[in-house]
Amino acid sequence: MSDHSRASNKRRRLPDGSFEDSETAREIGKEEMSFELLKSYRDLTAEVVKNRVELARDGDIGLALNRIGDINMLFDKITNVDSNKTPLLAQDARLALGISQLAELGAQKLKIDDSGKSLSVEDFINSAKRYMLRDHDVVATAESQEEDQETGHQESGDVPFSELQKLRAREEGRKYLQQFAQYQNFFQFDWFKMGTLFQVTSKAAVTTDHMLGPFGVEKRPRNVAQRQQRDVVGRASQAKKLSEMASDDQGQSTLHQTVRCFDVLRTRKGFESVNLFEFVLHPTSFGKSVENLFYTGFLIKDGKIVLEEGADGFPTIRLKEMLPRDQMEIERQRRNDAKHNHLIFQLDHATWRKLVQELNIQQPFIADD
Repeated sequence: MSDHSRASNKRRRLPDGSFEDSETAREIGKEEMSFELLKSYRDLTAEVVKNRVELARDGDIGLALNRIGDINMLFDKITNVDSNKTPLLAQDARLALGISQLAELGAQKLKIDDSGKSLSVEDFINSAKRYMLRDHDVVATAESQEEDQETGHQESGDVPFSELQKLRAREEGRKYLQQFAQYQNFFQFDWFKMGTLFQVTSKAAVTTDHMLGPFGVEKRPRNVAQRQQRDVVGRASQAKKLSEMASDDQGQSTLHQTVRCFDVLRTRKGFESVNLFEFVLHPTSFGKSVENLFYTGFLIKDGKIVLEEGADGFPTIRLKEMLPRDQMEIERQRRNDAKHNHLIFQLDHATWRKLVQELNIQQPFIADD
Protein backbone atom coordinates (compact mmCIF):
# COMPACT_ATOMS: atom_id res chain seq x y z
CA MET A 1 0.00 0.00 0.00
CA SER A 2 1.40 3.43 -0.96
CA ASP A 3 2.07 6.29 1.49
CA HIS A 4 -0.80 8.24 -0.03
CA SER A 5 -3.21 5.31 0.54
CA ARG A 6 -2.09 4.91 4.18
CA ALA A 7 -2.47 8.63 4.72
CA SER A 8 -5.95 8.62 3.24
CA ASN A 9 -7.01 5.68 5.46
CA LYS A 10 -5.95 7.37 8.74
CA ARG A 11 -8.80 8.43 11.00
CA ARG A 12 -8.86 12.18 11.57
CA ARG A 13 -9.82 13.96 14.78
CA LEU A 14 -12.84 16.25 14.38
CA PRO A 15 -13.14 19.64 16.20
CA ASP A 16 -15.44 18.09 18.82
CA GLY A 17 -12.74 15.54 19.77
CA SER A 18 -14.32 12.55 17.99
CA PHE A 19 -12.81 10.60 15.11
CA GLU A 20 -14.30 10.31 11.65
CA ASP A 21 -15.12 6.84 10.33
CA SER A 22 -12.96 5.03 7.76
CA GLU A 23 -15.48 5.44 4.91
CA THR A 24 -15.53 9.21 5.32
CA ALA A 25 -11.74 9.25 5.47
CA ARG A 26 -11.53 7.30 2.21
CA GLU A 27 -13.91 9.73 0.48
CA ILE A 28 -11.87 12.70 1.68
CA GLY A 29 -8.70 10.96 0.51
CA LYS A 30 -10.16 10.45 -2.97
CA GLU A 31 -11.14 14.09 -3.21
CA GLU A 32 -7.68 15.20 -2.08
CA MET A 33 -6.04 12.91 -4.64
CA SER A 34 -8.24 14.31 -7.42
CA PHE A 35 -7.42 17.85 -6.30
CA GLU A 36 -3.68 17.12 -6.31
CA LEU A 37 -3.85 15.62 -9.81
CA LEU A 38 -5.83 18.60 -11.06
CA LYS A 39 -3.23 20.95 -9.57
CA SER A 40 -0.44 18.95 -11.23
CA TYR A 41 -2.20 19.25 -14.60
CA ARG A 42 -2.51 23.00 -14.18
CA ASP A 43 1.18 23.35 -13.20
CA LEU A 44 2.25 21.26 -16.20
CA THR A 45 0.03 23.40 -18.48
CA ALA A 46 1.84 26.50 -17.24
CA GLU A 47 5.19 24.79 -17.91
CA VAL A 48 4.10 23.97 -21.49
CA VAL A 49 3.36 27.66 -22.08
CA LYS A 50 6.87 28.57 -20.90
CA ASN A 51 8.38 25.80 -23.02
CA ARG A 52 6.78 27.23 -26.16
CA VAL A 53 8.86 30.38 -25.72
CA GLU A 54 12.03 28.40 -25.03
CA LEU A 55 11.42 26.05 -27.96
CA ALA A 56 10.79 28.94 -30.34
CA ARG A 57 14.11 30.49 -29.26
CA ASP A 58 16.38 27.45 -28.91
CA GLY A 59 14.61 24.73 -30.92
CA ASP A 60 15.18 22.03 -28.29
CA ILE A 61 12.87 19.13 -29.21
CA GLY A 62 13.77 17.46 -25.91
CA LEU A 63 11.36 19.79 -24.11
CA ALA A 64 8.40 18.34 -25.98
CA LEU A 65 9.61 14.78 -25.34
CA ASN A 66 9.93 15.45 -21.60
CA ARG A 67 6.43 16.89 -21.43
CA ILE A 68 5.05 13.79 -23.17
CA GLY A 69 6.58 11.65 -20.42
CA ASP A 70 5.10 13.92 -17.74
CA ILE A 71 1.57 13.72 -19.12
CA ASN A 72 1.84 9.93 -19.40
CA MET A 73 2.75 9.72 -15.71
CA LEU A 74 -0.22 11.87 -14.75
CA PHE A 75 -2.59 9.81 -16.88
CA ASP A 76 -1.41 6.63 -15.17
CA LYS A 77 -2.40 8.18 -11.84
CA ILE A 78 -5.90 8.97 -13.16
CA THR A 79 -6.62 5.25 -13.57
CA ASN A 80 -6.23 4.81 -9.80
CA VAL A 81 -8.83 7.48 -9.00
CA ASP A 82 -12.24 6.07 -8.05
CA SER A 83 -14.13 9.39 -7.93
CA ASN A 84 -15.45 11.45 -10.84
CA LYS A 85 -12.76 11.49 -13.56
CA THR A 86 -14.49 13.87 -15.99
CA PRO A 87 -12.65 17.08 -14.89
CA LEU A 88 -9.32 15.24 -14.91
CA LEU A 89 -9.88 13.73 -18.35
CA ALA A 90 -10.93 17.12 -19.74
CA GLN A 91 -7.76 18.70 -18.32
CA ASP A 92 -5.71 15.80 -19.75
CA ALA A 93 -7.17 16.30 -23.24
CA ARG A 94 -6.48 20.05 -23.09
CA LEU A 95 -2.90 19.45 -21.97
CA ALA A 96 -2.34 16.78 -24.66
CA LEU A 97 -3.41 19.30 -27.29
CA GLY A 98 -0.94 21.85 -25.97
CA ILE A 99 1.91 19.31 -25.93
CA SER A 100 1.11 18.21 -29.50
CA GLN A 101 1.34 21.84 -30.61
CA LEU A 102 4.62 22.11 -28.71
CA ALA A 103 5.96 19.02 -30.51
CA GLU A 104 4.85 20.44 -33.87
CA LEU A 105 6.76 23.64 -33.14
CA GLY A 106 9.80 21.60 -32.13
CA ALA A 107 9.67 19.55 -35.33
CA GLN A 108 9.64 22.75 -37.38
CA LYS A 109 12.75 24.00 -35.57
CA LEU A 110 14.51 20.66 -35.31
CA LYS A 111 18.27 20.91 -34.70
CA ILE A 112 20.45 18.28 -36.32
CA ASP A 113 24.11 18.79 -35.45
CA ASP A 114 25.81 19.15 -32.03
CA SER A 115 26.01 22.94 -32.11
CA GLY A 116 22.23 23.31 -32.05
CA LYS A 117 22.13 24.70 -35.57
CA SER A 118 20.48 23.33 -38.65
CA LEU A 119 22.72 21.29 -40.92
CA SER A 120 24.45 23.61 -43.34
CA VAL A 121 24.10 22.75 -47.01
CA GLU A 122 27.59 24.05 -47.61
CA ASP A 123 29.08 21.76 -44.96
CA PHE A 124 27.26 18.78 -46.43
CA ILE A 125 28.51 19.48 -49.97
CA ASN A 126 32.07 20.04 -48.81
CA SER A 127 32.01 16.79 -46.81
CA ALA A 128 30.74 14.93 -49.90
CA LYS A 129 33.51 16.46 -52.00
CA ARG A 130 36.09 15.40 -49.43
CA TYR A 131 34.75 11.84 -49.62
CA MET A 132 34.77 11.65 -53.42
CA LEU A 133 37.93 13.57 -54.33
CA ARG A 134 40.28 11.62 -56.56
CA ASP A 135 43.26 13.78 -55.59
CA HIS A 136 44.36 11.71 -52.59
CA ASP A 137 47.37 13.91 -51.84
CA VAL A 138 45.14 16.90 -51.15
CA VAL A 139 42.89 14.83 -48.91
CA ALA A 140 45.80 13.27 -47.07
CA THR A 141 47.40 16.70 -46.40
CA ALA A 142 44.15 18.14 -45.13
CA GLU A 143 43.50 15.13 -42.92
CA SER A 144 47.00 15.33 -41.43
CA GLN A 145 46.37 18.98 -40.53
CA GLU A 146 43.10 18.03 -38.86
CA GLU A 147 44.80 15.27 -36.85
CA ASP A 148 47.49 17.73 -35.69
CA GLN A 149 44.79 20.09 -34.46
CA GLU A 150 43.01 17.32 -32.56
CA THR A 151 46.29 16.11 -31.03
CA GLY A 152 47.06 19.63 -29.84
CA HIS A 153 43.75 19.83 -28.09
CA GLN A 154 44.20 16.47 -26.43
CA GLU A 155 47.73 17.28 -25.19
CA SER A 156 46.46 20.39 -23.41
CA GLY A 157 45.22 18.17 -20.59
CA ASP A 158 43.05 15.23 -19.67
CA VAL A 159 40.20 17.51 -18.61
CA PRO A 160 37.15 17.03 -20.88
CA PHE A 161 36.31 19.77 -23.34
CA SER A 162 34.14 22.56 -22.09
CA GLU A 163 31.27 23.91 -24.14
CA LEU A 164 33.50 26.73 -25.39
CA GLN A 165 36.21 24.30 -26.47
CA LYS A 166 33.65 22.14 -28.28
CA LEU A 167 32.31 25.15 -30.12
CA ARG A 168 35.85 26.17 -31.08
CA ALA A 169 36.60 22.67 -32.37
CA ARG A 170 33.43 22.72 -34.51
CA GLU A 171 34.37 26.06 -35.99
CA GLU A 172 37.81 24.72 -36.90
CA GLY A 173 36.16 21.69 -38.51
CA ARG A 174 34.06 23.99 -40.70
CA LYS A 175 37.16 25.89 -41.72
CA TYR A 176 38.78 22.60 -42.63
CA LEU A 177 35.82 21.66 -44.87
CA GLN A 178 35.82 25.04 -46.59
CA GLN A 179 39.09 24.21 -48.40
CA PHE A 180 37.17 21.64 -50.50
CA ALA A 181 34.83 24.29 -51.89
CA GLN A 182 37.42 25.19 -54.57
CA TYR A 183 36.92 21.87 -56.38
CA GLN A 184 34.17 22.34 -58.97
CA ASN A 185 35.10 19.96 -61.79
CA PHE A 186 32.65 17.05 -62.10
CA PHE A 187 35.33 14.57 -63.19
CA GLN A 188 37.50 15.26 -60.15
CA PHE A 189 35.17 13.24 -57.96
CA ASP A 190 34.83 9.48 -57.61
CA TRP A 191 31.07 9.08 -58.14
CA PHE A 192 31.35 5.30 -58.15
CA LYS A 193 32.62 5.51 -54.58
CA MET A 194 29.55 7.55 -53.57
CA GLY A 195 27.24 5.13 -55.38
CA THR A 196 28.83 2.17 -53.60
CA LEU A 197 28.35 3.88 -50.24
CA PHE A 198 24.71 4.57 -51.05
CA GLN A 199 24.17 0.97 -52.16
CA VAL A 200 25.68 -0.41 -48.95
CA THR A 201 24.11 1.92 -46.39
CA SER A 202 20.73 2.67 -47.96
CA LYS A 203 17.63 0.50 -48.23
CA ALA A 204 17.52 0.54 -52.00
CA ALA A 205 15.75 -2.28 -53.79
CA VAL A 206 17.86 -4.98 -55.44
CA THR A 207 18.51 -4.22 -59.10
CA THR A 208 17.27 -6.49 -61.83
CA ASP A 209 19.58 -5.48 -64.67
CA HIS A 210 19.66 -9.05 -65.95
CA MET A 211 15.96 -8.78 -66.79
CA LEU A 212 16.11 -5.53 -68.76
CA GLY A 213 16.96 -7.13 -72.13
CA PRO A 214 14.48 -8.51 -74.65
CA PHE A 215 13.30 -12.08 -74.27
CA GLY A 216 14.31 -14.55 -76.96
CA VAL A 217 10.85 -15.81 -77.75
CA GLU A 218 9.43 -16.87 -81.06
CA LYS A 219 7.02 -14.44 -82.62
CA ARG A 220 3.59 -15.94 -82.83
CA PRO A 221 1.77 -15.63 -86.14
CA ARG A 222 -1.27 -13.46 -86.06
CA ASN A 223 -4.56 -15.26 -86.51
CA VAL A 224 -7.04 -13.29 -88.57
CA ALA A 225 -10.51 -14.01 -87.23
CA GLN A 226 -13.38 -14.34 -89.62
CA ARG A 227 -16.01 -11.78 -88.78
CA GLN A 228 -19.51 -13.12 -88.97
CA GLN A 229 -22.29 -10.92 -90.21
CA ARG A 230 -24.90 -10.17 -87.64
CA ASP A 231 -28.31 -11.62 -88.49
CA VAL A 232 -30.43 -8.68 -87.34
CA VAL A 233 -33.46 -9.67 -89.39
CA GLY A 234 -33.49 -13.21 -88.05
CA ARG A 235 -33.29 -12.05 -84.43
CA ALA A 236 -36.03 -9.47 -84.97
CA SER A 237 -38.34 -12.04 -86.58
CA GLN A 238 -37.67 -14.53 -83.78
CA ALA A 239 -38.45 -11.90 -81.13
CA LYS A 240 -41.64 -10.99 -83.01
CA LYS A 241 -42.72 -14.63 -83.08
CA LEU A 242 -42.12 -15.00 -79.36
CA SER A 243 -44.14 -11.87 -78.58
CA GLU A 244 -46.95 -13.07 -80.84
CA MET A 245 -46.97 -16.47 -79.16
CA ALA A 246 -47.11 -14.85 -75.72
CA SER A 247 -49.94 -12.58 -76.88
CA ASP A 248 -51.86 -15.57 -78.31
CA ASP A 249 -51.47 -17.51 -75.05
CA GLN A 250 -52.74 -14.56 -73.03
CA GLY A 251 -55.68 -14.10 -75.42
CA GLN A 252 -56.62 -17.76 -75.21
CA SER A 253 -56.51 -17.66 -71.41
CA THR A 254 -58.73 -14.51 -71.30
CA LEU A 255 -61.23 -16.06 -73.70
CA HIS A 256 -61.33 -19.30 -71.70
CA GLN A 257 -62.02 -17.52 -68.41
CA THR A 258 -64.67 -15.27 -69.97
CA VAL A 259 -66.56 -18.28 -71.38
CA ARG A 260 -66.25 -20.01 -68.01
CA CYS A 261 -67.87 -17.04 -66.20
CA PHE A 262 -70.73 -17.06 -68.75
CA ASP A 263 -71.30 -20.82 -68.29
CA VAL A 264 -71.36 -20.49 -64.50
CA LEU A 265 -73.98 -17.72 -64.68
CA ARG A 266 -76.12 -19.65 -67.17
CA THR A 267 -75.88 -22.92 -65.20
CA ARG A 268 -76.67 -21.50 -61.74
CA LYS A 269 -79.10 -18.65 -62.53
CA GLY A 270 -80.35 -19.10 -66.08
CA PHE A 271 -82.09 -15.86 -67.06
CA GLU A 272 -82.58 -14.72 -63.43
CA SER A 273 -80.82 -11.64 -62.10
CA VAL A 274 -77.97 -11.88 -59.59
CA ASN A 275 -76.15 -9.24 -57.57
CA LEU A 276 -73.03 -8.18 -59.47
CA PHE A 277 -70.84 -8.20 -56.35
CA GLU A 278 -72.11 -11.60 -55.20
CA PHE A 279 -71.20 -12.92 -58.65
CA VAL A 280 -67.68 -11.55 -58.95
CA LEU A 281 -66.40 -11.19 -55.39
CA HIS A 282 -64.28 -13.92 -53.83
CA PRO A 283 -64.45 -13.86 -50.00
CA THR A 284 -60.78 -14.75 -49.45
CA SER A 285 -58.97 -13.63 -52.62
CA PHE A 286 -58.83 -10.01 -53.74
CA GLY A 287 -56.98 -10.98 -56.93
CA LYS A 288 -59.67 -13.46 -57.98
CA SER A 289 -62.32 -10.79 -57.41
CA VAL A 290 -60.52 -8.37 -59.73
CA GLU A 291 -60.15 -11.05 -62.42
CA ASN A 292 -63.87 -11.98 -62.27
CA LEU A 293 -64.82 -8.32 -62.54
CA PHE A 294 -62.57 -8.00 -65.59
CA TYR A 295 -64.12 -10.99 -67.38
CA THR A 296 -67.64 -9.81 -66.54
CA GLY A 297 -66.84 -6.50 -68.22
CA PHE A 298 -66.06 -8.38 -71.44
CA LEU A 299 -69.43 -10.21 -71.29
CA ILE A 300 -71.28 -6.91 -70.86
CA LYS A 301 -69.35 -5.36 -73.76
CA ASP A 302 -70.12 -8.28 -76.08
CA GLY A 303 -73.83 -8.12 -75.21
CA LYS A 304 -73.95 -11.55 -73.60
CA ILE A 305 -75.30 -10.28 -70.29
CA VAL A 306 -77.24 -7.20 -69.19
CA LEU A 307 -76.25 -4.83 -66.37
CA GLU A 308 -79.25 -3.41 -64.48
CA GLU A 309 -80.08 -1.76 -61.18
CA GLY A 310 -81.74 -4.04 -58.63
CA ALA A 311 -84.57 -3.24 -56.24
CA ASP A 312 -82.07 -2.73 -53.37
CA GLY A 313 -80.02 -0.27 -55.42
CA PHE A 314 -77.12 -2.67 -56.06
CA PRO A 315 -76.15 -3.45 -59.68
CA THR A 316 -77.39 -6.79 -61.00
CA ILE A 317 -76.57 -8.86 -64.08
CA ARG A 318 -78.57 -11.43 -66.07
CA LEU A 319 -78.36 -13.28 -69.37
CA LYS A 320 -79.83 -11.44 -72.36
CA GLU A 321 -83.10 -13.10 -73.45
CA MET A 322 -83.36 -15.04 -76.72
CA LEU A 323 -85.17 -13.37 -79.69
CA PRO A 324 -87.75 -14.99 -81.96
CA ARG A 325 -86.52 -16.46 -85.25
CA ASP A 326 -88.15 -13.87 -87.47
CA GLN A 327 -86.69 -10.98 -85.50
CA MET A 328 -83.31 -12.56 -84.70
CA GLU A 329 -81.59 -11.47 -87.91
CA ILE A 330 -82.96 -7.91 -87.66
CA GLU A 331 -81.86 -7.57 -84.00
CA ARG A 332 -78.44 -9.07 -84.70
CA GLN A 333 -77.88 -6.53 -87.47
CA ARG A 334 -79.02 -3.69 -85.19
CA ARG A 335 -76.70 -4.82 -82.43
CA ASN A 336 -73.78 -5.08 -84.80
CA ASP A 337 -74.36 -1.54 -86.02
CA ALA A 338 -74.77 -0.14 -82.49
CA LYS A 339 -71.82 1.38 -80.66
CA HIS A 340 -70.45 -0.83 -77.87
CA ASN A 341 -68.69 0.45 -74.74
CA HIS A 342 -66.34 -1.57 -72.58
CA LEU A 343 -67.06 -0.99 -68.90
CA ILE A 344 -64.01 -0.69 -66.65
CA PHE A 345 -64.70 -1.34 -62.97
CA GLN A 346 -62.44 -0.03 -60.22
CA LEU A 347 -62.07 -2.04 -57.03
CA ASP A 348 -59.61 -1.38 -54.20
CA HIS A 349 -58.79 -3.67 -51.32
CA ALA A 350 -60.71 -1.69 -48.68
CA THR A 351 -63.89 -1.61 -50.82
CA TRP A 352 -63.59 -5.34 -51.54
CA ARG A 353 -63.32 -6.18 -47.84
CA LYS A 354 -66.24 -3.92 -46.92
CA LEU A 355 -68.50 -5.39 -49.64
CA VAL A 356 -67.68 -8.96 -48.56
CA GLN A 357 -68.66 -8.13 -44.97
CA GLU A 358 -71.75 -6.11 -45.97
CA LEU A 359 -73.15 -8.81 -48.30
CA ASN A 360 -71.99 -11.65 -46.00
CA ILE A 361 -70.35 -13.58 -48.83
CA GLN A 362 -69.14 -16.91 -47.46
CA GLN A 363 -68.53 -18.89 -50.66
CA PRO A 364 -67.44 -17.65 -54.11
CA PHE A 365 -70.14 -17.71 -56.82
CA ILE A 366 -67.48 -18.68 -59.36
CA ALA A 367 -65.60 -21.57 -57.83
CA ASP A 368 -61.83 -21.86 -58.09
CA ASP A 369 -60.34 -23.87 -60.94
